Amino acid sequence: MMKRICLNVSLLAVLTMPVMAQTCKQDNITPSHSIGQFLDNGDGTVTDITNELMWSTCSLGQIYKDGNCAGSAKSFTIWDEALSAIDGSNNLAGYSDWRLPNIKELGSLVERSCVAPAIDLTLFPSTPSLPYWSNTFDRTGINSASNIKGLIVDFHDGAEIVRSINTQRLIRIVRDIPSQ
Repeated sequence: MMKRICLNVSLLAVLTMPVMAQTCKQDNITPSHSIGQFLDNGDGTVTDITNELMWSTCSLGQIYKDGNCAGSAKSFTIWDEALSAIDGSNNLAGYSDWRLPNIKELGSLVERSCVAPAIDLTLFPSTPSLPYWSNTFDRTGINSASNIKGLIVDFHDGAEIVRSINTQRLIRIVRDIPSQ
């Protein structure tokens, strides 16, 4: 009987725990990005001036409205589905060359002074603290069951994952800025 009561109390504690909010330690950890590196274009896109990339403000599935991302991000469990999902996003801000970022590009969004999520929420509001797909395939095969899979950046803590995970994986799309 005592065991059952303890289990119920533990379950109640888990169910009533508050959702973790983003924590940033910019006093102790230098921010990852220089001031002015990112430019909010006000149209659902953010330009990374340093890396010459344009990012979607919202995760795939969310809708940009009045500076915020509304709705739920669409999750993908299969890498091939994530790669082909970009086709439906080709009209964001009038551009048709959106793609899934490579692991280095996706990792460039990580804000190392923050966790849960490890990204600048002023530029990328409502970013879930979850893993995101890249277009970089896993050469080691660790992240695959029967075929090659893509590498992942977990925006909970900014880790690049080279292991199988059993959770939803999201997408943030990117495009190259043509050189002038």
